Amino acid sequence: MLAILQTVQDLDLQAVRWLTFQVSQNQWLTALTYICAHLLILVPAFAPLLLWWIPAQRKRLGMRRAIVLCGLTVASSLALKAGIDFVFQRARPFEADPNLLHMMIPAAGNSFPSGHTIIAMAIAVGFLVGGRKVLGWWLVACAVLIALGRVAAGVHYPSDVLASLIFASVIGLMLRHEASGLKHYLPAE
Repeated sequence: MLAILQTVQDLDLQAVRWLTFQVSQNQWLTALTYICAHLLILVPAFAPLLLWWIPAQRKRLGMRRAIVLCGLTVASSLALKAGIDFVFQRARPFEADPNLLHMMIPAAGNSFPSGHTIIAMAIAVGFLVGGRKVLGWWLVACAVLIALGRVAAGVHYPSDVLASLIFASVIGLMLRHEASGLKHYLPAE
């Protein structure tokens, strides 16, 4: 088991080294990586808030339910992340390899799993399972770009962001399954 984990760690570090080097060679990729890794999180973070505060959107069929499911998915995903952080302490790529070319993006704590990615994907899946498919798929695209940006910036390994995407998706699907039991607590349409 330890040999498998070490192999994954080695492959992860090689992928981060290659990607960060490629990004460092092009100023447009550097700018795009910074936007995806640091700023794009604002889109999924503010989407539920904006839709809740716009009265016309809040009254749309299923929107309140989707927003509540977003909140539940985010809260559950962050609880899982906190538990994983307690058990696994994985250094970030730039800490594991001081020679790594990385962007100076504020990053503290453990590398596994990615908090930015898990939040973005949890919001996207919340909208998907809440019946807001078009918005949900746009936010999934945002979550994937955030995940790629975090790896390209050198603050996460590919396995960190992949696990975050999977964790949030599974939690969202589990909540979708359990939503029938929550219907008394969800806003009426």
